[in-house]
Amino acid sequence: MPTGDSKGNAGLQQLMMSARKWRCAHERGIWNAAMLGVVALWGWTFVGIGDALETMTFLSVLTYRFLGAALLLGVVHARSLCRLTLRELTAGSTAGTVLFAAYAFQTASLLRTTASNVGFITGTAVVFTAVLAALFLRERLTGAQLLGTGLVMAGLALLTLQGLAVHWGDVLALACAACFAGHLILLGQAAPDLNTGRLAFVQLATVGLLGLLGAVALGGGLSAPAGQGTWATLAVVAVGASALAYFIQTRAQRVLPPTRIAMIMTAEPAFAGLFGYWLAGDRLTGWNWAGAALILASITFTSYTHRAAPPQARAGGPRHTKLSTKGRTAMDPAIPNSGLEGTDRTEGARKRQAAGESAIARGDPMTERPDTDIRTIHLTSREAAGARALVREQIDRYARPEHPHFLRSAPALGARLPDVLREALGEMRYLETDPALVVTGYPWDPQSVGPTPEHWRDHCGQRTREADFWLLLLGAQLGDPFSWSFLQDGRLITDILPLREKEHAQSGHASAAYQYLHVEDAFHPCRPDYIGLVSLRNPGTATTVSPVTTGGLSPEQTDILFCERFQIFPDLEHTSGLDEDGRPSTISALFGSRDRPYARIDPPFMSALPGDSAAQQALDALCTELESAATSVVLEPGAVLLLDNFRAVHGRKPFTARYDGTDRWLRRMTMTRDLRKSRALRKAVDARVVGAG
Repeated sequence: MPTGDSKGNAGLQQLMMSARKWRCAHERGIWNAAMLGVVALWGWTFVGIGDALETMTFLSVLTYRFLGAALLLGVVHARSLCRLTLRELTAGSTAGTVLFAAYAFQTASLLRTTASNVGFITGTAVVFTAVLAALFLRERLTGAQLLGTGLVMAGLALLTLQGLAVHWGDVLALACAACFAGHLILLGQAAPDLNTGRLAFVQLATVGLLGLLGAVALGGGLSAPAGQGTWATLAVVAVGASALAYFIQTRAQRVLPPTRIAMIMTAEPAFAGLFGYWLAGDRLTGWNWAGAALILASITFTSYTHRAAPPQARAGGPRHTKLSTKGRTAMDPAIPNSGLEGTDRTEGARKRQAAGESAIARGDPMTERPDTDIRTIHLTSREAAGARALVREQIDRYARPEHPHFLRSAPALGARLPDVLREALGEMRYLETDPALVVTGYPWDPQSVGPTPEHWRDHCGQRTREADFWLLLLGAQLGDPFSWSFLQDGRLITDILPLREKEHAQSGHASAAYQYLHVEDAFHPCRPDYIGLVSLRNPGTATTVSPVTTGGLSPEQTDILFCERFQIFPDLEHTSGLDEDGRPSTISALFGSRDRPYARIDPPFMSALPGDSAAQQALDALCTELESAATSVVLEPGAVLLLDNFRAVHGRKPFTARYDGTDRWLRRMTMTRDLRKSRALRKAVDARVVGAG
């Protein structure tokens, strides 16, 4: 029976959870307001840039705006830019070229039509994105999108036609909207999850340099801003509407769902119209206002009904988009490896393994790879066929992945995995070269599992059997699979899917809440060494992963984090399952080697010891450092994500659950390198369920 002290500690835990929920709600409110301010500023730029164009050429405006923004981003991301990859340079310069065309059309259109018209027409990029995706990506247009397109065409006719004549400024604005949509599609296809800061810098620099080259090539060169007012306008659009706006938008996407961002962005044309009316003297006729209303209705309607489509693209604001690799070969440079590092083939793996073994032999400390991108192995069609044949052979032999004989034989079956994959898993376990690994290319049809269940209790294991065997085969190369008796009835492989009653919880069943970067089961001494996730269906929700890094912390903060100056509580599921009574454990947040530390953190259930403000500041700094190093991984169906639960932390971005059978659905398994340490909590020596002792 819980004591008075344990009841008090449980009360303290509830108080901490309430405080964190209030802080999360407060944070969401701040970033909602910040995003609304950004959209308002973008609406003003249509008027501000129009004023600057009275004394400058449009190429000069683009040069000053985007080179200034790139310079500011270059200063902010100076250390990260040293790790610029060829793939980021290629994707950024290509997308930047299309972005230059968009802004060139937009800036030129402001010379020939009103700021209000340009604002309303530019907003149609949201609708054009769906149309271009249907044309070039073969995505099916829904009835809602067709209706939205029809509304846009009608609105454009009412807004722009003068009699039967076409206003060329409006045509240029329409070309601008099409380029913005093309930029979004192109960026999503080329690099959905590359480093955001570096990609933004390359795009902004490309736009600025192309503007400079254009100004020189046309013979006039750059025209100097005339007067303080023009200088102020350029400073605002470069710093505020480009560099700062990009930062706010990127940061807001960590805590706000995509549908919320899209909803806020639909206000931009309205702000453009208001500023055009108040500041530029734009006046619309009744028919013009009707056209503007139809355009706004179409933008809003399309944003709400096409949740998978990202918000309108902006300079330096790429979206994380799930892409298909179907029909491509492993040597195709456009293969999307979840936006991560390019495929490592056998020779590269051998070189890294040899380097690691040589360093260990010399007694040298292993060093982190300079980039935070996650290593990805993409199976060739031949490798994938061999892997699938191996999986189906085990299904025929053992029927279910929990079969004791299969659990014992699975590690030895690693010898039959593709060479590159087997070597990568060996490096991950024995050399700790990679805190996380993504495996893509396994042939998987999301429709084969049927609809996403409304609850994990409704799930029949037969539907996911092939994916479960594949996940277990890979995970067994890192450690012994095990489960908790109180989680999903002790199932060895559990479901991650949204539940209505847990939308805002800090758990795998939440959707609306941002899941903080954390170590799985961090409070427990038997926490897993590795975690495996296999994607069955994923409409585009990103899992966030960060290596444990302390590069941005002071030596004093690092020293504090290695001391037992923190308390961690069991989460509510563990409290009920392991008969814990809410008592916190006193721990250090970091342990192991100073140059390659292990982590033990779970922010919603963890704090410094009472009164230790220095420790709390160090913990907050560590969480900020991990967030800044995080990479977003959108797992395509059939992809597997393997995490080192000591050397990486993970979380999830918020999303809007539909509860209609199409929601995100992953399967999860935990692995340990030492099954003996949980022997007192298992019924038998070969049992895999912890907590049943």
